[in-house]
Amino acid sequence: MNIWIPGLRQARPRRLVMIMAVRDEADILADNLRYHFAHGVDFALVADNGSSDGTREVLERFRREGRLGWAPEPDAGYNQSAWMTRLAARAREEARADWLLCCDADEFWEAQAGDLKEVVAGQGAPVLRCARRNEARVLSATERGEPAFLAQTYAPVVRASRWRAPCEDRARLELNDEATPGVIFHEEGPKVLARADLVARITQGNHDVVATRWARRARPAAETVVIRHFPVRSAAQFAAKVRAGGEAYARTDLPPNIGWHWRHWFARLQAGELTAAFARETLMEGAAPPGRGVRVGAARTAGAILGL
Repeated sequence: MNIWIPGLRQARPRRLVMIMAVRDEADILADNLRYHFAHGVDFALVADNGSSDGTREVLERFRREGRLGWAPEPDAGYNQSAWMTRLAARAREEARADWLLCCDADEFWEAQAGDLKEVVAGQGAPVLRCARRNEARVLSATERGEPAFLAQTYAPVVRASRWRAPCEDRARLELNDEATPGVIFHEEGPKVLARADLVARITQGNHDVVATRWARRARPAAETVVIRHFPVRSAAQFAAKVRAGGEAYARTDLPPNIGWHWRHWFARLQAGELTAAFARETLMEGAAPPGRGVRVGAARTAGAILGL
């Protein structure tokens, strides 16, 4: 068993298990799993919340290969914290996890040296809150149809805008202002990588854990790990996710600052304005990034970015 002593390096995890809740992620899920299995993840446990697009067939294929376990999650509301907490318990008890990677299907955790186990071994804390960098979809005026995810072009948001308003007021005060860059071009909250035996509960959005005892949190330096985030991939994918996410949050009693961006996009969908919302979250080829101070890097295909 790994023993944590404050200030000392962790032992390299023996069993790093990725946990994930998904719904209709067939366009990206297989690439996500292949990527993480090649970068230090030993096994994955997935809760599927009613997928109907081929996601379950992807999960079943990896299950037959012995790399993954999955189960349906029939909850109609978006109670992600409860789903992920149950997966964390299963990861400890069934998959013998000593560390947990709390991931979404559109996130790719990139270790800048070695693999993800080396990221853990290089830190002196049992809970790592790792920063994300959004990848903005770059659209070409000559593009026909929707290319597969790895063939799509993205530009990393290397200097993001910061929110001026408190979280619960963002949609009302900022996102309704067309001069404000879209969500993609703003800073995002971190995601968590944690010692499995310390996890009592995973918070909504996978941003932190409630620990069974005191546990120091650390944010690894940016050159240690980058979470590449691809939340907006195609018009059809965006519309389906907005509808599913907005309806699911409407069925919860979570406060409005939880899932606020899904609620904002869902309101745009209901108002018939989703095409404009999608345009605000993407870049046209050759166009300058929106908003003062926002900077993006060179555009490349997702396959080139991820080395797949």
